[in-house]
Amino acid sequence: MSLTRRTSSWLLLFGLLLAALLRLPALTTVPPGVHYDEAANGILAAEIAWQGEHPIFIASYTGKEVLFFYGAGLLARLVGPGAFSLRLTAAFLGLLTVAATYWLGRVLRLDRRIALVAALLLATSFWHLLFSRLGFRAISQPLLQALAVGFIWTSLPAPGQAVRWRRVIVAGICLGLVAYTYLAARLFPVALFIGLLPFLNPMMIRPWRRHPQVILAAIGIVALLVLAPLLSYFLAHPDAFWVRISQVGPTDSLSLGESYQQSLSMLFLKGDPYWRFNLPDRPVFGTIWGAFLIIGWLLALYQLIQTKILKERAALLLLVTLPFIMILPTALATNEIVPSNLRAIGLLPFIVFLPAYGFVQLLDSLAAGLTRWQAQAGRWQIGLLLLLGLLMSGWTAQLYFGQWAQRVDVFYETEADLSEVAAFLNEQAFGDSVIYVASPHYRHPSLALQARLYDQLKWLPESQAIAIPDERDAWYVFPHASPQPEWTQRYLQPAETVTGPLGPDGAPTFVALFVPATDAPADFSITDGNFGYQANLLELAADRGVAGGSLPVTLAWRIIGQAGTSFLPFLHLVDESGRRWSQLEPFAYPSEQWSLGETVIIHLDMPVPAGAPPQPYELRAGFFASDSGQQLPRLDNAGRYIGTQAILANINIAPGPLPNPLPIAPVPLDREVMAGLWLTGYERDLYQVGAGDTVGVALWWLNRATLPDFLIRLELVRPDNTGIILGSSYPVNGTYPPSTWSVPQFLIDHIKVQVPITVEAGNYRLRLRVLDPGANSIFLTDLGPLSVEASEREFTAPRVETPLAAVLGEEINLRGYDLDRQEDGRYLLRLVWQAERQPAGDYTVFVHLLDRDGSCCLWQADLMPRQGSYPTSSWLQDEVVVDEYLIELPADLGPGEYQLEVGLFIADSGVRLLVQQPGLPVDDKLYLRPIVILPTAPDQ
Repeated sequence: MSLTRRTSSWLLLFGLLLAALLRLPALTTVPPGVHYDEAANGILAAEIAWQGEHPIFIASYTGKEVLFFYGAGLLARLVGPGAFSLRLTAAFLGLLTVAATYWLGRVLRLDRRIALVAALLLATSFWHLLFSRLGFRAISQPLLQALAVGFIWTSLPAPGQAVRWRRVIVAGICLGLVAYTYLAARLFPVALFIGLLPFLNPMMIRPWRRHPQVILAAIGIVALLVLAPLLSYFLAHPDAFWVRISQVGPTDSLSLGESYQQSLSMLFLKGDPYWRFNLPDRPVFGTIWGAFLIIGWLLALYQLIQTKILKERAALLLLVTLPFIMILPTALATNEIVPSNLRAIGLLPFIVFLPAYGFVQLLDSLAAGLTRWQAQAGRWQIGLLLLLGLLMSGWTAQLYFGQWAQRVDVFYETEADLSEVAAFLNEQAFGDSVIYVASPHYRHPSLALQARLYDQLKWLPESQAIAIPDERDAWYVFPHASPQPEWTQRYLQPAETVTGPLGPDGAPTFVALFVPATDAPADFSITDGNFGYQANLLELAADRGVAGGSLPVTLAWRIIGQAGTSFLPFLHLVDESGRRWSQLEPFAYPSEQWSLGETVIIHLDMPVPAGAPPQPYELRAGFFASDSGQQLPRLDNAGRYIGTQAILANINIAPGPLPNPLPIAPVPLDREVMAGLWLTGYERDLYQVGAGDTVGVALWWLNRATLPDFLIRLELVRPDNTGIILGSSYPVNGTYPPSTWSVPQFLIDHIKVQVPITVEAGNYRLRLRVLDPGANSIFLTDLGPLSVEASEREFTAPRVETPLAAVLGEEINLRGYDLDRQEDGRYLLRLVWQAERQPAGDYTVFVHLLDRDGSCCLWQADLMPRQGSYPTSSWLQDEVVVDEYLIELPADLGPGEYQLEVGLFIADSGVRLLVQQPGLPVDDKLYLRPIVILPTAPDQ
C-alpha cells in the first residue's frame, strides 16, 4: 500500500520540521567551542565574503574544495561573520539534503514510503546531524551527489518522451560541482559510472537524440566544462591534488583488507572511534536498522536481477554497489583513524535507502498478514511513520545534546576554553598593556574568528616561553589547553589573577594574569651573548638529562634589534667528537612578534635519544635565519666575531630505562656476545674510503647483567682472511668500561677508526672482535664490506713564492703562499698547509682583505679548506693541503696598500688558533704581504 502525493508531502514537511529542530537550535553553543579546523574554515569564508578572494581551490590548510566556502561567504554577508554563519550554512545544507533525499527516492522510482523513511532516517541520523552543525565542507557532498544523480535520471527520457535539455545542463552542472565539495567526492564518478552501466548497452536501439549514451555524453561535457577551472588548477599545481591524499593514504600500519573490513563494519557493528565525529565506536545504524540495511540490500539485489525496466535496473545497481565504492575514502586512509565518519560521508544519502527498503518490506508483510487491518493500513502506516519520526528524533537529540555535547573531551577538544578566552578578550579593557596568549598553535584561528583584539595579541605557542615587555604592563592568558607552567611563576610577579568560567570538569577554562610594568630580570649569567645585533643571549642552562628521556633546558635572551627576517633559536646536544645527538629549533616566541627590549625566556625538554652513552656533552645555542639557515654571528662586547654559538659544557646524561619497544638498528644482528649481553645490530657511515680516511661504526648493545670488562677491536680483513687492527679500546672511546654499565641498559657506541695510509687498495671486510682483559677473543662478527681506494694525499710541500714557518694551534703549519694578480684584476691566493699532527677538529680558514686603516673587511672568505670540501679533521700527520682563494677587489678601491690577514678558527665558538712564528710574538692571525694599488695616470 503506497501513500498519496499529498500525504507524502505532509509527512516530508514533518520530517523537515524534525530535521530543523535538531539542526538549528543553539548553533553557537553546541558544539561548545570552535575547533581549529572549523575556525580556519570561518576565516576562509570571510576572505571570500569581504576580501575579494575567489579561489578555485584553497591550497592552505592541506587543501580544501571551495563550494561550501562560497555558500558560507554569502551567508556571512547576510548575517555577519563568525561561527554562527558558518554553522548555519552547514545546517541549511543538511536540511536541503533531507529534502533532496526524498526527491531522489522518487526520481529513482522508489516507493513513496521508502523515500519518506529514507528522509526520516537522514533527518534523525546522529551522523548527519553532527556534520550539519559543524562548519565543515564535507556536508555539501551528500547534497550535490543527490542532485547530480537526481537530475541525471530525470534527464533520461522514457521511450517516446522528448529530451529536456535544461535538465541535461543542470545535471552536468551538479555533477561537475560534486568535485568542488570534498576530497572523498573524487571516487563518486566511479560509483556513478557503475550505476549507469545499464544505459551503456551498445545493443540499445533508440533515436540518437534520445539515446541515453548521447544524453550522458552531453551531461559529461557540461560537467567537464564546470570542472575545467579545477582541472586547470591541479595541472598547474599537482602537489595540491596529492598533498592530502599522501598524508592519509595507505601505510604499513594497517593492511587495506583489514581497513576495508573495519570500514564496512561502521555501518552496523563498530563505528568511528573519534569523539569529534561520533560517540566513540557507535555504528551508523544500530542493531535494528542494521538488520533492515542487510534486508534492504538483499531485496534491492533481488529486484535488480528481476527487473527489466532500464531506469529501475540502473537505480538498483547504483544503490547496491555504491556503498562498496564510497566506503573507500575511509578504507584507503590507513594513516588516519579507521573508520571515519568524515571520510565516509559520500555514502550519504544513498545508504539510507537500503534500511528504508527493509523497513517498508516489513510494513508490507505486516499489512499482508493482518487481513482485518488492511482497510486501515494507510492510517496505521502514517501513524507509524509519525511515531517513528518522533522516537528517532528524540533518541538522536538525547544522543547529541544529552551525551555527545556534554562530554568533557568534546568541550576541551573543540577548544571551548579558547572561546571563553575570546569572550574575555572582547569584554576586558586592556589599555596600553601587552597581551600574551598561550595556545597549542601559533596565531590560533579560533581566536582569529572570535576575538576582536586578535591583531594585538602576542603568542606563546605550547606555553614554552614567556616574554617580559620593556617598561609596559602585560596580560598573560593561559587557556586550559595551555596552562601556565610552574617555572614561569618567579618571573610573573606581582600578578593579579582572573579565572575564567568553569568547564564541565570543574576546572577554570583559562587563567589570566595582569603583571604591572617591572624591571626586566637581571639574574642571568651570559655577558657576551650579542647575536648579530638582534638578540642578546642572557642565559643557557640545563639540568641533568636521561637517555631515552629528555634534558631540561632554559634559554633566555633580550631583543636588541628589529628583525628584518625570521629568526629561530637552535639548541644542539653534541659529544666531544662533535657528533650531534639531539637538536631543537623551538618555535616558542617567533621573531615576527619581537619588540625592542623584550626579555624572552623559554623552558623546554630537549629529547635525548635512547642509547645515548653517559659521556661528556656540550649544549650549544644560537640563532639562525629560518629562510636561509644562516646562523647569526656571535659578537663580544667590543663587537668582534666570536663564533655562532654559546656553549654550555659538562652536560650530564644518565642511563635511562630500557626503551619499549627496543629500537632496531639499521643493520640488525641480535647476537649474544656473553651471558646477559647482546649486540643487537650496528650502523655504518661509509662503505668506500681512501687510504688514510676514517670509518665510523655504531655498535648497538643490550645489557641485562653485570658484566666483566672487555675491549672492542675493529679489524680490516683481507680476502685471504688476514687482518689489520684499526683500533682497540673500552666502549665509548675508552671512557665507559662495561663493568660500570647499568643493568639493564641499551647503549649506542659510536666508534671512529682510521684506515692506515699504507693499506693497499682493494676490497676488505670490517670485523668486530671482543676481547677479555687477557686479550683473549670471546666474540667475532662481520660488519660488512669496505672498499679502500688508493690515497691521493700529498706529503711533499710544493715550492712557494713566499715561504713561511707559522704553526697554528700546534697542529697545522702554514708552509707558505703565492699571491698572483690575474688578467681580470683579481688576485689568486694559494696557501700551502701541512699538518704537524692529525688535527683534533674541524677548523675554518679566514682570509680578510683589510682597509688601509686596518679595519675589516674589503673582501673576506671564511671557509673550511678547499672551498669547504676538505675538513681539517680528515688530514693526516705531515699531509700537505693546497688551498686557493680568488680575491676580488672593490671597483672603487683607491691607491694604497691593503693588508691580507689569514688564520684558522673554530666556527662554533669563533675562537682563533694561536699563531707561532720564529722571532714574532704569538698572535691569533698572521699577515701576508699587502696588495698594492698604484695611482692611475691622469691620461688613463
